[in-house]
Amino acid sequence: MLKQLTRLVGTGVLLALVCLTFVDMPALAAPALPVEAVPSVLARPPAQGGITLELCASAGSTTVAGATIPIWGFSEYSGGQCGPAQLPGPVLRVPAGAQVTIILHNQLNRNTSINLPGQTITAMTGVDGTFTREAAPGGTASYTFIAANPGTFMYESGSQADLQIPMGLYGALIVEHPSGNQAYDAAESAFDREAVLVLSEIDPNLNANPDGFHLPEYHPIYWLINGKAYPDTAPLTVYPGERLLVRYANGGAVHHTMSLLGVRELLVGKNGYGLSAGAQQVSVVAETIPAGETADAVIAIPATAGGQQFPLFNRQLHLTNGLLPVGDTTPQIGGMMTFIQVLDTLNFNNYTLASYDPTQDVNATATIEDGGATLHLEGNGWKKIPFAYNVVNNAGGRTVLEFDFMSTAEGEIHGIGFDNDDTINNPIRVFQLFGTQNWGLDAFHNYTTADGWKHYKIPVGQFYTGAMTHLVFTNDHDVPSPTANSYFRNIRVYEEPPPALVVNGTPYVVDTYGGAQDEISAVSIENGGTTLRITGNGWKKIDLGAYNITPATVLEFDFESTVQGEIHGIGFDTDNSISANQTFQLYGSQAWGIQAYHNYDPLNGVTHYSIPVGTFFTGSMNYLVFVMDDDANKAGESVFRNITITN
Repeated sequence: MLKQLTRLVGTGVLLALVCLTFVDMPALAAPALPVEAVPSVLARPPAQGGITLELCASAGSTTVAGATIPIWGFSEYSGGQCGPAQLPGPVLRVPAGAQVTIILHNQLNRNTSINLPGQTITAMTGVDGTFTREAAPGGTASYTFIAANPGTFMYESGSQADLQIPMGLYGALIVEHPSGNQAYDAAESAFDREAVLVLSEIDPNLNANPDGFHLPEYHPIYWLINGKAYPDTAPLTVYPGERLLVRYANGGAVHHTMSLLGVRELLVGKNGYGLSAGAQQVSVVAETIPAGETADAVIAIPATAGGQQFPLFNRQLHLTNGLLPVGDTTPQIGGMMTFIQVLDTLNFNNYTLASYDPTQDVNATATIEDGGATLHLEGNGWKKIPFAYNVVNNAGGRTVLEFDFMSTAEGEIHGIGFDNDDTINNPIRVFQLFGTQNWGLDAFHNYTTADGWKHYKIPVGQFYTGAMTHLVFTNDHDVPSPTANSYFRNIRVYEEPPPALVVNGTPYVVDTYGGAQDEISAVSIENGGTTLRITGNGWKKIDLGAYNITPATVLEFDFESTVQGEIHGIGFDTDNSISANQTFQLYGSQAWGIQAYHNYDPLNGVTHYSIPVGTFFTGSMNYLVFVMDDDANKAGESVFRNITITN
């Protein structure tokens, strides 16, 4: 069915460009670890152990290399609504051994379904189809199976597969190993970080006219990783010395061989089948993933590779975007390519280690390990290194402290932070991670020895700002024979763009609200900007400008919480002082604000709200505000999704 897809004309020029791109490449500026390029559907099983995932199949569009292309895609069904069609579909993650039911809501103009290669379907609903039960237009179908074996699998349309899959109805299913940090039973499949890479291609002529397209003429000209073509593909960012698991899933109709320069891949799984050590596991520089199949490879990043990057690209040279203009034989690099980017981290060998508050640093040993990447503290010690840095939180960016932490012996206070003097509580700027006493900023006080190495990303600028002179480390254990230890490694300090929440299609910077009410909280923006998650004790706002609330104004959104605090709410305001008469409480142990919608039940999960704001108050408002008040425990969670304001 397929034509020859790699053009011979210009291939030599293209290969030369690839080589020039890869050789002696300067390191890119190290970004924050990116959000996963394909959003996951996070499944929390109910008490009885079953998991239900709801998906939509709908029409939409995507942009590839500047071209807008119609697609059919899967998306998450949440709060009674379908999200926009995604290419590829959301990554589905479930634990091995779970009973899983996928409910499909069909918004296409034809029957569609879900096929799950590698899974045994135990129950189905829907109308009769050729190969499986299908969802009719406007209808639903369901598929139940036991996720018996860990591994990487595909899910895809089982209806008109030769048409619906190339249009975009495919995605990856990850069945997670019970260990949490292995892909399979084999020890060689252990990993520190993972990336899901869904490979595919697009022939825009098919997508423009799926019913009139002549399938033997299928000729892709766009080659994609997670729905994007280089240079829009997301880099795979890792730390020196880590093991990176790459889960390849080929949703296309073409076999794709992925080649890696500079390091090798250890093949540990194929099609959800774990390979045993020895003859089955093979170290390769390139691996072919046939159409509709999957492969898992572990890449051991050298400990000395900080600041380097390794190209990962299609060996068939599907490295262009679209067709070249007539007469142009010099293709530009694009297509199915990304980079493994190894972050450049703090080297303790370049700093002088000193006491932080000598009255506290009384009985400790400090050693620098792993070539300077790790600081190891034993006993009862408070240490610092000179580190002049201006911590910020503004429209231009916010300061982030990112690192790995481990302890095998608990003391009283294990922590990290900044300071500009030698006084530990003037004010307290140390983030406590571990320990039997409660001291310090505790939004990240969640470590257990069972965690082993745990990765932390602390948005310091959300908690304090200003000129700092030192980076400080705490391993407090005030006993005659202290045994506590702390390991800090792979430390990075940088600015990242402030979180931007999309409301009515416009991104807005999330800022602090309520003065002292916004105490200790973490904010994350998820699902391409449509979701705001606040944990801890936080009050936040976005600046709408002068938004006029009329009697017809309606505020719609989805809300969810897995940890109850004191007040969870949403509302409007004209200034930074909290206003009970303009805030709608949704959940919480205390009563504050407008109570008409204080009815959230966590057993219902994601709940859709439509609040006729204009029937409660009107006028010009500057801010949309979000409340996650939990003064007592600083552990509550509020998740707001798909926010719209209409008049």
